[in-house]
Amino acid sequence: MNFEIRNIRSDDRRLLAQAEAYLLENPDPGVRLRPDHELERAMGTGQGIVVLDGGNLCGLSLVYKFEVPPAGPVYSEIGTMRVTANGYDLQVFLAKLHFLQILLEEDESELPPVFAVVAPNTASAHNLVSKVGMANWVPPKELEVLRSKAGVAFAEGKNVLIAPRSAFGAAKSDLRRWHKQDGVFQTPKQDRLIQVSFGWFSPEVLEDR
Repeated sequence: MNFEIRNIRSDDRRLLAQAEAYLLENPDPGVRLRPDHELERAMGTGQGIVVLDGGNLCGLSLVYKFEVPPAGPVYSEIGTMRVTANGYDLQVFLAKLHFLQILLEEDESELPPVFAVVAPNTASAHNLVSKVGMANWVPPKELEVLRSKAGVAFAEGKNVLIAPRSAFGAAKSDLRRWHKQDGVFQTPKQDRLIQVSFGWFSPEVLEDR
């Protein structure tokens, strides 16, 4: 098996410590390190993902929640996506896996706004648009205020992308096509295998409802 993917659990202190160390040891000039309280909050959502290669971390992606008081909406940001193996191919897989988990956990008739912040004219931005199905978006003022209060104001010169409903359906369809058996998937380029070790995963979740 080439890669193993797990959800980060708030009670798995060893994996949380590994994830924090991985971010510090693998800085990305284009991605700022979030404040500690934001990282801890994202790791506690149950939607954070780590990628392991022989027991060593080689990828991490988190989902940050921004809730408008008193009753929503709740914006979800796919952020702190750091991959040091298999390049942008693995990034595409992780984004689609995030979409699948959000789709399963939320009311399909009222999916939350899911967005990402990217540097323009980069391979990462290109992949999220052309292969993941995200689109350029102007965030509403209420989200700008929430991010500023959290210490992560939108940076000048960055683009914000939104996941339209079609991206969720495409994610499920693509993951179904890449699935081989028993939680083992091929990467999009079909050059490596990934074991998805999620307690909630079964092949049935890839079927259309």
